[in-house]
Parts: sequence; structure tokens; C-alpha cells
Amino acid sequence: NQSLYYQQASAFFEAQHLYGSNAMMMLALSMNETASGRSSLSFTRNNLFGHAAYDSDVEANARRYFQLSGSILAHAKS
Repeated sequence: NQSLYYQQASAFFEAQHLYGSNAMMMLALSMNETASGRSSLSFTRNNLFGHAAYDSDVEANARRYFQLSGSILAHAKS
């Protein structure tokens, strides 16, 4: 399996608990943004939502996270 979503469900529910965001809605949005966790940004930057991935230079501008859970928590907080 090449998807990064394996064993990440707890991060979505943690974000829901901490910030009141909807875990399933965030999962659906991130799946749309990353081709179900298979995009280059998801692999190279742990960025599941396309945060700061501007059209001029997507790879250079996209926000980098140390872990996937960081991307999920950042999205839920914003």
C-alpha cells in the first residue's frame, strides 16, 4: 500500500477532539488534495492539505511537516 493514511486515523480524531473540527470532513478533504495520500507533497513534505502550495512553485512553497499528524493538527486549528 502506497498511501500515507495507514494507521493515521487517531490523528484525525485527536484533531477533532482538540479543535472541534470534523475528522471525516478533514479526511475527505485531504484525500481529495493528495490523491488518497499518494501525491508528491504528501510524501516529501507530509502535507495532506496543500498548505501554502502556491501555483508559482508548488514544491518550493508548500509547507513542510515533520509528521503527518502535524499537517492534520495544523489544518484543524486553522
